[in-house]
Amino acid sequence: MVTKADIKKTLHDLTSDFVAREINTEADESYALQEIASESMQAIEYIILLESEFEMEFDDSDVNIEFFSSLDSIAALIVEQSVGSDR
Repeated sequence: MVTKADIKKTLHDLTSDFVAREINTEADESYALQEIASESMQAIEYIILLESEFEMEFDDSDVNIEFFSSLDSIAALIVEQSVGSDR
């Protein structure tokens, strides 16, 4: 079973690659996510990348400003959806 920590590590790596720089702190994470969210096309491309990587689809209502608040919040949503799909 994939853990939230595993998901967060994957998110960290994907996000670092997506913004083309290393993310070292939570402040770096937050800035990178804000940067992605500030450009509509980037946000869409990022969401598609995550959906592809984790073989899932986010509900439209889940993708909001809170979604881009931290990698931890994205990881929690992925865990929540993967648990829900196991039922």
